[in-house]
Amino acid sequence: MDSKNKSSISCCILGAGAIGMIFAVYLKRIGMKVYVIHHRNMPRTVFEVQLRDSDLSGDYSFEIAAPENIMGTDFIVATTKATEVLNALEGMQDVLKNGSDVVILSNGMGFHEKAQEIYGSARIFAATTTEAAHISQPGIISHSATGRTVIGGISHKKSPNWLPIWLNAIPHSSWTQDIKAALWEKLAINCVINPLTASYKCRNGELIENPMLKELVKELCLEIEMVRDAANIPHTKEPIFDIVSQVIFDTTTNFSSMFQDVEAGRSTEIESITGYLVRVASQFKIEVPLNKKLLEKFREHCS
Repeated sequence: MDSKNKSSISCCILGAGAIGMIFAVYLKRIGMKVYVIHHRNMPRTVFEVQLRDSDLSGDYSFEIAAPENIMGTDFIVATTKATEVLNALEGMQDVLKNGSDVVILSNGMGFHEKAQEIYGSARIFAATTTEAAHISQPGIISHSATGRTVIGGISHKKSPNWLPIWLNAIPHSSWTQDIKAALWEKLAINCVINPLTASYKCRNGELIENPMLKELVKELCLEIEMVRDAANIPHTKEPIFDIVSQVIFDTTTNFSSMFQDVEAGRSTEIESITGYLVRVASQFKIEVPLNKKLLEKFREHCS
């Protein structure tokens, strides 16, 4: 680790949402200095949050990052909504153009490569996680499930020098030489759970408990497998339906992030999730009628 210890390694969290703060606490509790980059530029120096419902439960405070903190940090973790990733990074373009390590931990696909293309001197990493959390009220986060996290490089295979600390801090985390496969697996999960729960206004578990919804889950999974195979994405032998079903089982009482966005009247990540799948399907001339129907429904809702 270039003779650095945990207390001398620092990172910045870009996006102080539920998942961002879960990762901030994971990193802080092993002794790292963790700053929060607050995209709303609130006039305060400390960001405070309370976590509930897990072994992370407690009150935490994080210093709001000053420009010199961002410039000197070892890595930045971007946990914004997919729709905000590139705009959020643009706000730090001076730092990124000088070379920096950025971990993008957001749902969906398509923006990782764009970020690497725009900020060529920065090293862009992608991470995907099945951690589950939501903001139950302002300043209070419910940590509803501990999951697995996979991280890897977008355009390079060499692991960063801070990786051992990341793996030590984040439970059930691992490094992969092929992050695209992991991103596609998470994309499949999101393509099923998010639009269905948001459309039918239900908790995750109902997607398996309700026979009609279970059939829709199966149909979506088959469409996703056809696109994945046409795109020649490496994958495990386990059917997507089994992978999705396990996540539904593990998060049965949860409301998906897209459900929460729709209920709150916020924009959704549908274009980076189902939209991305439909665009890839079109490239390979694969018909995905149910995915396309769900995408069009969300587009009509937002128009």
